[in-house]
Amino acid sequence: MPNKFDKRALLTFNAGFLSSRIGEWLYTLALNWLVLLGTSSPLLLAVINACRLLPALVLSVPAGKLADRCERKRLNTIVAVLNALVVALTGLVFYFQLPFTLCAVLVVARAAITAAEAPMRNALLCGVLSGDRLKSVVAQNASIMNVGRILGPLLAGFSLAHFGGVATFLIATVFCAGYAVALACLDACPVAPARPRCRRERVSIRKDLAAQPELSRLFIFALPIMFFGFSHTAMLPLFADLVLKAGAEELGYLMSISALGALLASSFLSTSPDKVHWQSLRRDSLLFGSTLTLFAFSGSFWAAALALFAVGFFGQAYRTSSRMMFQDLVPKEAAGRFMGLALMDRGMIPLGALFIGLVAEFCGARMGFVVMGLGSVISVLLLTSARGK
Repeated sequence: MPNKFDKRALLTFNAGFLSSRIGEWLYTLALNWLVLLGTSSPLLLAVINACRLLPALVLSVPAGKLADRCERKRLNTIVAVLNALVVALTGLVFYFQLPFTLCAVLVVARAAITAAEAPMRNALLCGVLSGDRLKSVVAQNASIMNVGRILGPLLAGFSLAHFGGVATFLIATVFCAGYAVALACLDACPVAPARPRCRRERVSIRKDLAAQPELSRLFIFALPIMFFGFSHTAMLPLFADLVLKAGAEELGYLMSISALGALLASSFLSTSPDKVHWQSLRRDSLLFGSTLTLFAFSGSFWAAALALFAVGFFGQAYRTSSRMMFQDLVPKEAAGRFMGLALMDRGMIPLGALFIGLVAEFCGARMGFVVMGLGSVISVLLLTSARGK
């Protein structure tokens, strides 16, 4: 089974995944911008992003377990179809100016779908690839996500400025549906061997983590960084609007510049998987927090753009290295549930966004980003000094 993806299958998968990432950023930017314009509240912006991201905290592991029991390509295809459908329904909510509560419900529904997508996608890759090729494809996957982060915000900013929010959601729906089409063109991926019952599975996870303490260390290390640092994307519209006095198009440019830095980092790691180790993880996470703190003091568009380029580079270098190390260590037959466990750290992002939203509500957007950056730096220093690193 390992390494059964040929170049054509991998190209098809990557093309579909790129389409979904462009659709993701079209959806995210349109959602955040319209909510901010409609409510003018940093706290409500944080709430809607909590609705968008919190389900990952509770649904990643069940989704991963499901991926270990079922045919993984079919699961990924179903999730992709449902994702496109909910994006379209969200656009209709804004078109008919329906209550904010209904929008939040649809955002939660889509969040539940996307919470399942990541562990299922990673389980699919772990099931058909191994060794350095798996590490390289994990980094390629990150590069594709970053290309989507470049193209998606640019297209979203242009569409929001010239066509409006509803058209942007429609375009996002088309791109999200492209992933389902690509997955349908792939050969089926085998079902994993049957797993023991749930109680035994929990014991097995604890035993496996105890046998491989590096997995536990990677997971614990990620939690505070995700809480403080990675909520910056969700809160960027707030900073662009209140501090930089920028519009939707300029916001799209800023998001794309950050993604360009991230693309360079993941592209480098895809060709140099041997460069990934604990020392580089610590270095990149410290630089991520430091550049995020510098961004908080940006006084102009170009200063913010330069700082965000560095934020994107070092943030992606940390995140991709962590994923490469984790996926290389997980047992192949239980890849779904282990990746579900690892991806629970995404649930820290909405919790962090709620905290930063409160800070920004009472102390201003600039102070919110200062807390993000310094919180990340201090957390890394405390964790690494406690372990003697």
